[in-house]
Amino acid sequence: MVVLGAMLGFALMGACGGSAPDEGTQRRATSPDISGVSAMSAADSDFCGDGVVGGEEVCDDGNQQSGDGCNSVCQEEPGYTCQGSAPSVCTDIDECANGTHTCVPGSLCVNTPGGFECQAPPACAPPNILCGVACVDPSSSNTHCGACGNACGQGAACEAGVCVGTGWLQITATWSRPGDADLYVRTPGDRLIHYANRGPDADTEYGEMDVDDQTGTGPENVFWAGSRFPPVGSYRVCLTAFGFDPPPSPTNPLSYTVRIRRPNRPDYVLTGTYTQIPGSLGCNPGDPSQVASFGHP
Repeated sequence: MVVLGAMLGFALMGACGGSAPDEGTQRRATSPDISGVSAMSAADSDFCGDGVVGGEEVCDDGNQQSGDGCNSVCQEEPGYTCQGSAPSVCTDIDECANGTHTCVPGSLCVNTPGGFECQAPPACAPPNILCGVACVDPSSSNTHCGACGNACGQGAACEAGVCVGTGWLQITATWSRPGDADLYVRTPGDRLIHYANRGPDADTEYGEMDVDDQTGTGPENVFWAGSRFPPVGSYRVCLTAFGFDPPPSPTNPLSYTVRIRRPNRPDYVLTGTYTQIPGSLGCNPGDPSQVASFGHP
């Protein structure tokens, strides 16, 4: 009976394919196979949006959003340029500034993210002109003096579309029609500044005439700038008008403007009209060409 039981036991084990598995073998058989996980993660680590350019990516700015220069599949978007790889930095291309826009002449190019728009220019009535989107007066704009983009530098101001010197005291004359008017300034020390004595030196008390217009409508300009402080006292300003065709007359009058500028004070502006050639006595008291007198400071 013992032998028969043993034989039956061996037969049953053979039918089941071998010995019964122990507890440890059961656990190993039911655990997941993770042998390839680390290799797969390393291969897929360069994905769009991780901030590192890899694989077929042209750019990677650390997100998967379109409209910021690098799109949702990490390709550079039209109208942008992307630089760098960890992460990429994308910047808009200004087609209006670099001249690659296709706006027709006379229209206004307005840069937009990733592109540009062509717009009708805003109304800008003469004598103002349109510089970009700004309607400016070129006769007085320090950033667009006489023409768009012509900026007056430090120590200069725009007068009648010309950049002229300015400083502690500035005296500027303009007139209404082309010709040769002459500005004279007599200083407190009885020195005369004019086209033939332009300074700056002791004979002008270090004032300076920097513009002498002989054919246009001005300006002519006298100023004290930088460390040259104007002397304290009384000044006289004269304006002659000899070089005009036809000369000033009741039927061909000549109007003028003289502007006196000093820091932190309102401009002192004088206007007048000549209907005859004013006599000149060297800008002394009673001179018919005298247009202003003032004290400084």
